[in-house]
Amino acid sequence: MFPTLSFGDQEITPPDLAIGSAKAADVLASIGIAEGDTFAVMLRNSPTLIEIMLAARQIGAYFVPLNWHFKANEAGYILRDSGAKALVINSDLLAQICKGIPPGMLLLEVKPDSGADVQRDSGITSLRNIDWYARWTQAKPLTKVSDRPRGMIAYTSGTTGLPKGVRRVPPRPEEVTVGAERMARMFQAGLGIKPDARCLVSAPL
Repeated sequence: MFPTLSFGDQEITPPDLAIGSAKAADVLASIGIAEGDTFAVMLRNSPTLIEIMLAARQIGAYFVPLNWHFKANEAGYILRDSGAKALVINSDLLAQICKGIPPGMLLLEVKPDSGADVQRDSGITSLRNIDWYARWTQAKPLTKVSDRPRGMIAYTSGTTGLPKGVRRVPPRPEEVTVGAERMARMFQAGLGIKPDARCLVSAPL
């Protein structure tokens, strides 16, 4: 089940969101992200970010969100510590973290919709870069779905030293449906969220 996603003046229907996220899953699979693998995401809030989060769930991979205010040392530490195999990033954020990106890391660049030129750092050209939208446009929706969705690896703010990642143990297949039903009951009882409700996410993702 997919929701209708409202973002700015866009209204993305459940079928379109399902197709978009399945295409994102195909892109991730095509670069070698598989069940149990970890990749990082440094994107501003956007439908692309939602599609990638859903794609990670579909293929059973972990994703690590990076704060888009991070500098090289902050992002670099988490990229190394998490063991991320790739980084999906807005092109205009590359320069501020370029020096912290581990050598050989695969980058999937999400270029600005405006097509504006992005200021490049000399070190960026030596990294392995892929145009996310170009690859996503050519992708076919992936049909395979993992029976053990993993989700996000959240890192602490680092107030007691270096940030620490929190990764949950993936549920067993028989626990997935039970867990989803429990979550739905909790949202309905605690927040009043029902199947046809519209929800505003006002905080950064």
